[in-house]
Amino acid sequence: MKIKSPKDFWSGVMFIVLGLFFMLWALIHYQMGSAVRMGPGYFPAVLGGLLALLGAAILVPAFTVAGEPVPKFHFRPLLFISIGCVLYGYLMKPLGLVGATAALVYVSAYGGH
Repeated sequence: MKIKSPKDFWSGVMFIVLGLFFMLWALIHYQMGSAVRMGPGYFPAVLGGLLALLGAAILVPAFTVAGEPVPKFHFRPLLFISIGCVLYGYLMKPLGLVGATAALVYVSAYGGH
C-alpha cells in the first residue's frame, strides 16, 4: 500500500489518535450512564468516537486519491504568535486594551512574511 496523499494520511491519523484518546479517557475516568440517563462520560466518549470515525473517513482515501505533499513546518510564525498572545495577557492590566492589542499585532506581525 502506497500513501498517495500524505496530508490526508497524517490528518486522518491525528484525528483517530485524538478521538481514541479522549474516548478512552472518558470511559476510564467518568461514569458512562445510558442513552436515557447519560453520565458525565457519555458526551465526551461519543464525541471522541465520532472524531475517530471522521479520521477514518479522511484516512481511507489517502491510499487511493493522489494529493499534495505535506509542506515544511515553519516555527517562526508559531513562536511569534505565541509570544504575542502571552504578551497580550501580561500587558492587558498595565497598558489597557488598546496598548495590549497593539503589542499583540506588532509582535505577531513578525511571524508573517
